[in-house]
Amino acid sequence: MGTSLDCISCLARQALEAGRFVSEDPAIREPVMRNVLRDTAEIALAQPPVIATQEVHRHLRRLAGAAGPCRAEGAA
Repeated sequence: MGTSLDCISCLARQALEAGRFVSEDPAIREPVMRNVLRDTAEIALAQPPVIATQEVHRHLRRLAGAAGPCRAEGAA
């Protein structure tokens, strides 16, 4: 299954929600959102949505220095 155009808005929403788990600081969340929006503009729609979702979480880990949104909530 490829990525649909509907996936793009979902990815942006996921990035915003996950960013809130990682940090309350808008200075951390803003670059994440900007990078996600920039990346989704270039996304290959033939690839599965999970690939794009992985990129969202990579941005969060790199910019926030966190293991990821799940780890920030205390999940294993």
